[in-house]
Amino acid sequence: MTSWDKSKETFNEFGLSVALAEARAGFDEGGIPIGAALIRSDGEIISKGRNQRVQLGSATRHGEIDCLERAGRLTASVYRDCTMFTTLSPCPMCSGAIILFGIKICVLGENETFMGGEKTLEQAGVSLVNANDQRCKDIMAAFIKAHPDVWNEDIGPIAWKICVRVGMVTAPSLNYHARSTCAHTERPALHSRQSRFVQRYIHIMSGPGEVSMEGRLGHLDEKQTKCLKEFWSKFLKLAKEGESPIAGVKASKQGAEDGQGDEKKGGAAAFGGKAKDDKAKDAQAAEKEKKELSALIGKHGSEKFHDAFWEFARGENPDALCLRFLRARKWDVDRAFMMMAAAVKWRIEEGVEEIRRLGEEGLCKEDGFQLQYDKGKSYIHGTDKNGRPVVFIHVAKHKPSEQSQKSLERFTIFNMETARTLMASSETFQGTLIFDMTGFGLSNMDWACVSFIVKCFEAYYPETLGLALIHKAPWVFQGIWKILGPLLDPVVRSKIDFTKNEAALEKYVDADHLKTAMGGQLDWDWHFNPPLPDENKAQSDETGKKERVGKWKEICKEWEETTQKWIDGDEKAGEKRSGALTKLYTIRCLEADPYVRGRTTYSRDGTEVGDGRVKWVYNGKTEEAGTSADDWRKDLGIEGKCPRNGGKEGDTGDSATSGEGGAAAAAAGAGGAAASKPNGTLAKVKSKTANAVSIVTPGPSNAEKEAEAKRVAEEKQKAAEEKRKKEEAAAQKKKEEEEAAKKREEEEQQQQANASYIAKTQSAVNGAATKATEVLSPLANKAADYVPAALGGDALKDATAPAEAK
Repeated sequence: MTSWDKSKETFNEFGLSVALAEARAGFDEGGIPIGAALIRSDGEIISKGRNQRVQLGSATRHGEIDCLERAGRLTASVYRDCTMFTTLSPCPMCSGAIILFGIKICVLGENETFMGGEKTLEQAGVSLVNANDQRCKDIMAAFIKAHPDVWNEDIGPIAWKICVRVGMVTAPSLNYHARSTCAHTERPALHSRQSRFVQRYIHIMSGPGEVSMEGRLGHLDEKQTKCLKEFWSKFLKLAKEGESPIAGVKASKQGAEDGQGDEKKGGAAAFGGKAKDDKAKDAQAAEKEKKELSALIGKHGSEKFHDAFWEFARGENPDALCLRFLRARKWDVDRAFMMMAAAVKWRIEEGVEEIRRLGEEGLCKEDGFQLQYDKGKSYIHGTDKNGRPVVFIHVAKHKPSEQSQKSLERFTIFNMETARTLMASSETFQGTLIFDMTGFGLSNMDWACVSFIVKCFEAYYPETLGLALIHKAPWVFQGIWKILGPLLDPVVRSKIDFTKNEAALEKYVDADHLKTAMGGQLDWDWHFNPPLPDENKAQSDETGKKERVGKWKEICKEWEETTQKWIDGDEKAGEKRSGALTKLYTIRCLEADPYVRGRTTYSRDGTEVGDGRVKWVYNGKTEEAGTSADDWRKDLGIEGKCPRNGGKEGDTGDSATSGEGGAAAAAAGAGGAAASKPNGTLAKVKSKTANAVSIVTPGPSNAEKEAEAKRVAEEKQKAAEEKRKKEEAAAQKKKEEEEAAKKREEEEQQQQANASYIAKTQSAVNGAATKATEVLSPLANKAADYVPAALGGDALKDATAPAEAK
């Protein structure tokens, strides 16, 4: 194909077909099937190329680079008139080349298999069009299935090495394998033309908050896969047989009670600080976890453990959950399983699922809960440079005496669970904490609260903390840190960094993701959207709840059955788990979600879409993270849509069967869908990119859809607010009327009581007078007998004589 026939296809279709032909040629040669084409606006093909890293043994010969190399030297005006077509989202190196040569438009075949430097391209003014072409996805899926080792080599640590080799950074001694030893190495100098994505790689490689995909889904080596199988074997043994899978651990109703009260105390005692060093802390934790597993079996039983585990996993890929505990215990399977069991026991006894079910509608009725939101102490907004949701904690707004410790713990648990929902759209299922210490004083220090938060990250939600920044800590905090630092788990401690000013903070979080009050460029501030009436009405729909939760339980059962086959060596079962079954599990979780989890402020403001996606808004621009489960429905041939923000948008039903054959039938409906990305490895797509897709796809743009959705949401919010005000006014009027009626009734009762009192008093006086007369008359008569008449004796007799005698 050498020319563009305008009567048969659009310019984008033509260019992508040229690039796809190159990808197919590369596939036939045994190379990575990524093709590229550089085409002028009139349809002239300037150059075309394909990824030849395998064919040429090259470290840098990606499709776009090969295409540019074959084009030779061109003038700047030619590049400006060209569009770069590529079958896959360009990596950071290729994105840099596109920017360097001044190419203004880039059309990519797809970005589900891999997302590269799209954000960098947009920031440099390059217009992006995502064709979302299934042919491009299929050829990549076929290659990855056949050559996973080659693909992992291409997209893994090699990305950093490429940046070094092409001279984009001057750090030849800094490499992937030396990351652990260079945490405190001075960061390398950068060339003036270096893009932000290169800064991101330097940041990742050289300090707290570094991101590594090692030991995560899609990045497991043979030993780690074996550990995961052993972990699941222990789970199935305990769940099905009710027996401890750990040698030497027997059921007991007495858990690790020692030291539990320490968390309520102040100072170092809040951390149960008996262990003197990290090794002793680890041994102490191991002993406690062993006791907790014993108590879990003895007090709650295997059935309760089984159900609580799956409730824990709801909303997260089950394998990803297990891997978090395995990484936390350095792939010691027994330790990891005991740690998980202890976390499950804690969830049962703290009522975590009930906290999730209540949501803000229920929890805001509890004493001290809404106060945390109203004061803006803590909230989640935006992401850091690694795509992780950021939790802001303004420490100076906290006063320990304003709420009970229990209320604060329930608030913390609820926000941890909410953050898990938002983290599901990030690549690593982690979040970043920023402790804003501006205005901090000793009156704000709450040892028990800090202890509980640390305990959550160490024991109950391991590996979910990506980075913790202590921002603008005053001198008084230095003394606190000298006590606190050594008490922390070494893994948690390694993820903490101090930022003294805005420039230091922006090494981790982009300025346009930080609000102006913290020195950033984001014109935004926290506002708590109160719960809406009946926002959790789905929980009252017993029929719908039974159906949705029932389907979720069926897929959990199918997961266990398929996992057992995978453990026994069935390769097809392994493919099913990582492909169709993972997708179907995610769909069932999202369908059941509004029936078992209360809504949050992030549901109401549209941040949490409800179908697996998360949308962050920065100064009017929307960044979207995650993959809609509705897309997976299409892949699996399942009809309907997932609920939005707890509602029932469209038909949430489906035509696929569940149970043993559910995922298999879905996979068949998808034509044997290729293995998907794990739930946590989800692409981020900015709305600007999505708008470009509308050039190819007819209908309203995503921005228009978002604007309309926002308008509808605002109208609903306004209507709800007006309804709330009317209800409050009516309630106030009714209250005033009731108080007035009550006051009148009380006055009448008081008058009656007064009259009754007067009557009783008068009666008592009269009775007393009569009684006195009866007593005194005989005495007076007797006295008259002894009084001479001359002295009035007769008169005395007359005066005391009874009336009838007179």
